[in-house]
Amino acid sequence: MIPAQNCATRPVGLAGFGSTLRAVAPALDHRHAIAGSPEPADGWIDATDLRSPAGLDAALGVIRDHHQASAEVAVSYLTAWYAATIVGPAVTAFVLTRRVPDLDPAGISVRCREGGWFDATAFRTRRMTIMHSDPVLTAPVPARIASELITQAGGPVTEQVFPASAYDRYPDSVGPPDSASYPDSVGYPEGITADDPIEVVEAVADVETLRARLVSQIVGHLEPVLADLRPRARLGHAALWGAVAAQCGRAFLLTERVSGDPHAGRLEADAFFASASPPLRARPTWQQFVHRGRPYTGMRRGSCCLAHRVTAEFCTACPFVAAEERENRLREWIDTQGPGGLAV
Repeated sequence: MIPAQNCATRPVGLAGFGSTLRAVAPALDHRHAIAGSPEPADGWIDATDLRSPAGLDAALGVIRDHHQASAEVAVSYLTAWYAATIVGPAVTAFVLTRRVPDLDPAGISVRCREGGWFDATAFRTRRMTIMHSDPVLTAPVPARIASELITQAGGPVTEQVFPASAYDRYPDSVGPPDSASYPDSVGYPEGITADDPIEVVEAVADVETLRARLVSQIVGHLEPVLADLRPRARLGHAALWGAVAAQCGRAFLLTERVSGDPHAGRLEADAFFASASPPLRARPTWQQFVHRGRPYTGMRRGSCCLAHRVTAEFCTACPFVAAEERENRLREWIDTQGPGGLAV
């Protein structure tokens, strides 16, 4: 076990909803997330479409036809790809900004690409759960303006729309907050715009409560989808939720691309999975090693994704791959990425 040092990730404290998504973008890997309604063309569908039998069967049909996949492989692929598109923005926002976007499918669109995989998420609402310490609430403002932002001292903030920060509420005669007050923030003042608000669902007091909200949002969004997928293939709950858990674990580890901390994502993931089981019992485990003098964390999935039925090869994170082989593969993968490469 590699000891963890300086593993606490400090939130970047960005301004509005769109700025939050831009801050976590490097950790979304080959996917991305946007704020607002996308153009109706170009493969975008409402997340609620996958709750209809016709929509779900159509998505599975694309995967089966494109990859010559069995029903089980198609369901496994769809579960992993869709889950990654949902949990990626939520997990990275939680770790890096201490904000949790609302994952109600009625307010989300996803983009389906050739072959049936999803590469983008659009949040059509700007609803987020934040912390009492969030800069959107703590930026210094005149008393009369502060009274508009917080209903009562120490009390929860519910269903209120805030500008990107208190800076947007300043009269012309009042200057913006001193950026020195936000040593860990990104986007002050350049990132602050009045058209990038946040609709605060709730402001919570501690990280544990915010983490519980993250768990409930992820499970609440994906549980009905997995229930609809379950009868369509001979895959149990452990396999389906294992696919979700793998995407959650990967999202946590990818936060290192923004935080620069090689341990924080793993520790945050451990705390998340402790709160999310059940149903995320088949969680990934970690493979820690040192490569070229630097600590890395790789992942062993808790269930098989069945990719070997299409590619004739087990993926690196597969539970059927021996630890030594996995580490060798990860070392090669790190070297191919160049500076900043991760074992993910």
